[in-house]
Amino acid sequence: MAGSALFAVQKAIYRQLTSNQELMAIVTGIFDQVPQDQPFPYVTIGEFTSVPFRTHSRFGEEITVTMHIWSQAEGYMESATILDQLNKSLADVAVAVEGFGEVGFFYEFSQALREPDGVTRHMPVRYRLKILHQGGD
Repeated sequence: MAGSALFAVQKAIYRQLTSNQELMAIVTGIFDQVPQDQPFPYVTIGEFTSVPFRTHSRFGEEITVTMHIWSQAEGYMESATILDQLNKSLADVAVAVEGFGEVGFFYEFSQALREPDGVTRHMPVRYRLKILHQGGD
């Protein structure tokens, strides 16, 4: 069985998002680990799931990735605008994943939340993809 594609997918997401100039003009960054005192708004690449699947001759994974939009703007307009740019970058777009070829990301859901501080808006966004590993098992 081949190793996981999770880190390659995370790098591809980061590269895809940071190359979107419209997105980068409205966020202060895309992060795995957010620096202390990072100004809002920003996006974090969060949790992954990986479920194995096989074809007759190849191993693959069905992966979900949850990203998080963080904002302190009044209302959800800023978060919705960032979500729109995330979808323009990833949803139904062929994204190059190093060592795995091009992969299609499918927008699965988002949810608008207010954090307990009453100021911070949080919007988890999840995408799903299937990826086949190169070569046989």
